[in-house]
Amino acid sequence: MKRFVFTLQAILDLRLREENDAKQELADKEMELHRYQQAVESMQQGLQHFQEEERIGRAQGRSVIELRTSVSWRNKLKLDILQKAREMQDVMVDIDRARRKLIECTKKRRGLEILRENAFAAWKKERDRRDQLFMDELAQNAHIRKQRQQDHDEM
Repeated sequence: MKRFVFTLQAILDLRLREENDAKQELADKEMELHRYQQAVESMQQGLQHFQEEERIGRAQGRSVIELRTSVSWRNKLKLDILQKAREMQDVMVDIDRARRKLIECTKKRRGLEILRENAFAAWKKERDRRDQLFMDELAQNAHIRKQRQQDHDEM
């Protein structure tokens, strides 16, 4: 009997590639999110450090211009942190979208794999049935030869 051939193998291979691409896209987005999280954390630490320095500076008696510049700089840092946080939210939306895409690709691939498994099981069942028929035929032929030999010996 011929070996097993899955007629939809090319499509299954394509689905596997799509799933791998979706996995890579998700990994890339998660890495981007991680970079944003690190950037926001670093900016927040910078802001805290700046605020501590300003408290010390205020105690030493700074001029009004220096204080105004300090407030402006602190506000800019806060706005930068908020901007990064918004960008991070956009990346999180992209991650959610990439996850849904990966789930969809996995479903498509798994559906084809189930079809392949079912086709292989049917092929194997048919192969086993044919093998059994062949073995039965061999046994029957051996029995017939034995019977003929016995009949010939009795004569």
